Amino acid sequence: MKSGKGCILVFFVTVLLILTSPAFAQPGNFSLGILGGKAIPTENEAIDGESDTEFENNAVVGISMMYRFTNNFALELFAEKMDLDLSEDEEESVDIGTLTNIPVMLLLKYQGIPAPGKHLSGHIEAGAGINVSSFDIGGGIEELEDLADIDISIDTDNDLIYEVGAGLDYFLTDHFSINLDGKYFFGKTDATVKVSAIGEDPVEESDDFKISNFQILLGLRFWF
Repeated sequence: MKSGKGCILVFFVTVLLILTSPAFAQPGNFSLGILGGKAIPTENEAIDGESDTEFENNAVVGISMMYRFTNNFALELFAEKMDLDLSEDEEESVDIGTLTNIPVMLLLKYQGIPAPGKHLSGHIEAGAGINVSSFDIGGGIEELEDLADIDISIDTDNDLIYEVGAGLDYFLTDHFSINLDGKYFFGKTDATVKVSAIGEDPVEESDDFKISNFQILLGLRFWF
């Protein structure tokens, strides 16, 4: 997780340096944005092959840096934090834990700007990036550990993630706009479950978290 956060920082700094280089110093718009909303999982099962598992709807927050060229095309560096609570519902709901996702993505956009005297515009986008993830076990697993006198750990990989989306922009002034976005994220997260018992060799099992979700987001953007 620490190395993943380091990669995020390096990626942000690198892209910022590129966008502020002389090659990009042409008429256009550089902007910074913040946004928040809700992620709605779209998969029937949270763990591949485990039909009783599901992710709950959860809040998300994000930030972005965007450079819009004069032809209305734009490049956006986007990152968000998305915690997905995982449960298993057999006879009763069991708290398995929380999968924390930090996707860092580069998006290609078509970003409209309203005509003089108008306020409303819109955008469409698509892109890909790396999802930095970690898993915190929940009460259901902790109870199982106590009952069986075992230790359970779940390690996740950083995997590719993809996104397509569209939205509306309302310009309050030349420098401030609010936006309403719909985004569809699709991908999976590889995980390794390790079960350890005293006096026995650890047992490992590989699983896939199915993290595809639809997001509804409201944002605020400042245009330089």
